[in-house]
Amino acid sequence: MDAVPRVDQALELLKKKTYDLILTDLMMRERNGMELVEALALEYPETGIIMFTGHPTVSFAVESIKLGALDYLPKPFTPDERNYDDKEMDLIAKFSKQAALAIENAIIYETMRKDIEGMRK
Repeated sequence: MDAVPRVDQALELLKKKTYDLILTDLMMRERNGMELVEALALEYPETGIIMFTGHPTVSFAVESIKLGALDYLPKPFTPDERNYDDKEMDLIAKFSKQAALAIENAIIYETMRKDIEGMRK
């Protein structure tokens, strides 16, 4: 399991390793998760992709599925905070809590790094 906060970092890892499943957030630094979904669908069609976001919209959900995502899940990413259907629960069950936490930590880290860079300017 690996977690990175940026699309370019994810694509670099894919050149070195094979992944069965990629979880990506819609909101990422510099490029968005939709660009990652599109790149993965074209370059690594055997890799499953699930998009999740704290800013869910029907148009983003439709676009991510059209680009190749298996599913589009709104955050919060815990069953206790949302009434997930059976399909969503099956997908969530496939991921360990560690994977979800690692992704969240990578996003938080990148946000903090960006804030610190902004303070230095």
